[in-house]
Amino acid sequence: DRVIISGEVIPIPALNQHLQKESRYLVLTGKNVADATVVLRADANAKTGVVQEVIQMCQNNGFEKFALRAKQELEEQK
Repeated sequence: DRVIISGEVIPIPALNQHLQKESRYLVLTGKNVADATVVLRADANAKTGVVQEVIQMCQNNGFEKFALRAKQELEEQK
């Protein structure tokens, strides 16, 4: 499984490093990590367990606010 951050495909195990980097940046710019909102967009076919794993990794790095978005293409009804 993988995630996409700013157009870059990242395997889930490498996500923690990116979250630490974002957390440090927020602290260095005088912002509170807990106040930042993480926007998670998942395909309709995304596994729930993977989404939960990503949220847990974010929480482990101090992020507390989340906006969840799902995308699903709708067929035109005739």
